[in-house]
Amino acid sequence: MERSGRTIKIATAIIFIALAVYIIAGVITGGQNSLRTVTVTGMSMNDSIMTEGWCVRDEEYMLSPEGGATVTIDEGAKIARGEAVAISYNSQSDLRRAEEIRSLTVRIDVLEASKTVKNPAEAAKAGVRTVAHMASTGDLSDLDTALYDLDLYLFGDGEVDTASVDAEINEAKLRIQGLQSKAGGRGIIYAEKSGTFSSNTDGLEGITPDILTGALTPSEVRDMFTHPARVPDSAFGKISRGIRWYYVTLVDSKWASRLTGIGKITVKFTRSYSDTVDMTVQSIGQAEDGKCVLVLSSDRYLQAVAGVRELIGEIILSNESGVRVPKEAVHLNDNGEPIVYVIKKLQASEVKVTILGEEGSWYMVDGGSALRPGNEVITRAPNLYDGAVVLD
Repeated sequence: MERSGRTIKIATAIIFIALAVYIIAGVITGGQNSLRTVTVTGMSMNDSIMTEGWCVRDEEYMLSPEGGATVTIDEGAKIARGEAVAISYNSQSDLRRAEEIRSLTVRIDVLEASKTVKNPAEAAKAGVRTVAHMASTGDLSDLDTALYDLDLYLFGDGEVDTASVDAEINEAKLRIQGLQSKAGGRGIIYAEKSGTFSSNTDGLEGITPDILTGALTPSEVRDMFTHPARVPDSAFGKISRGIRWYYVTLVDSKWASRLTGIGKITVKFTRSYSDTVDMTVQSIGQAEDGKCVLVLSSDRYLQAVAGVRELIGEIILSNESGVRVPKEAVHLNDNGEPIVYVIKKLQASEVKVTILGEEGSWYMVDGGSALRPGNEVITRAPNLYDGAVVLD
């Protein structure tokens, strides 16, 4: 027993000395070229195409028989056939009557909406934000509604009395009937077709979806959108039929092969219309001077783009996520495969990675479950290999 115990003590001492020598050697060597690491983070990269193009809808003018008209519906409103949409006028008295009818109509919409508001204080804040946004963008198309909201929620008593609201609505409706009766039923303009309304006209309403074939060339598209027709003097707006709208743009022909065969694609729009939309690839035209015509379509958000013509978008071809590591942390193993070294329990652990992309002095890589955000990867260390002891 005594001999066996002495043997165990000797073996333990040998192992301890060997480990100490190993660690000390690592420290001495490391002193010549100190260890450097970095904590990796997650990142994502888009493979995308920046574009400028035009919005096309199946649309036509709405005309006033009297020459001038005051619209009584909201921008982007969905209207039914036979619905009253505007008041025409040919005198100052007609104009004043039309403007009052429009004002009363907006007031009724706001009052009806107020009956469903649960928090008037929040509604007041939202109204202030809406007016501020209109001021910053210059879009005042719905200013009258926003101002009525402020009057009701911000400058009112903070409470919505349903009975009083109903009484005010009825009073406004009676006033409208009285104004319309003075016109003898004349002057009210009704929609001849159903669709989505916009008061914005630009002379390009004649460009309809049936024109957007795969045979269109970039030069034809440029000519088409840079030579608008004259807008009729009696036009007070336009109506878009159906629910589908189209985005027409020119892209470098090198992207044609990437886009061919793709059914759906994501587009991130900015500026005149800001949103991310999943769209269908309708057609890709033949190349001309390094460009080709790309036509995309969507059956959503027509009300939001009813008055928009020019669009700036980013077509997302792919969206990959990975881990962000410095380029100096990536090495090649004996098989020529990219690897990084992750610190695990004072040792360098080799992790194979796939390089997904690069940005400046960084790579975006995928190392599977062995490389996650928060891991420490080695950017410099002496005698670096899998299993090497690493001490700062």
